[in-house]
Amino acid sequence: MFLVFTLGLVYIGAVVLIVDTAGEDRIVSPAVMAVIVVAVGCAGAVASSWMVRRFLRRVDTHPVLVAYPQLVLGRIAFAEFAALVGFVGFVLSNAQWVAMVGLLLTLAMFAPAAPTASAIRRLDERLRLHRPGISLTEALYGEAE
Repeated sequence: MFLVFTLGLVYIGAVVLIVDTAGEDRIVSPAVMAVIVVAVGCAGAVASSWMVRRFLRRVDTHPVLVAYPQLVLGRIAFAEFAALVGFVGFVLSNAQWVAMVGLLLTLAMFAPAAPTASAIRRLDERLRLHRPGISLTEALYGEAE
């Protein structure tokens, strides 16, 4: 599933590189769009951090196997928003680099959001500090480390 979202970013980048905007009028300044993209990216990073804190608080009332997919999908959604706004910025400003800024911010936020073994282990360590007795690793894999 995570790979599908990552491929979506590759497709956005490919479209930006293929589309020829030479001679088109700029609706918005590229610098203004870049500032908006960076602001959205920063807001996405803050929201992603909030999602992790919310996960750590909710795990008592929601089973880990329900809360963890919500965490991963929420973090992916907040990360992808920068790329989507960057694409809109490209369309409005006719500057490919605006879309690339959004893609780079999204990729930077994808790294910690990826459901890798090391990310699950780090989250499990934080979970054990906040909620002793609850193990994400055990819930996902059926075994304690």
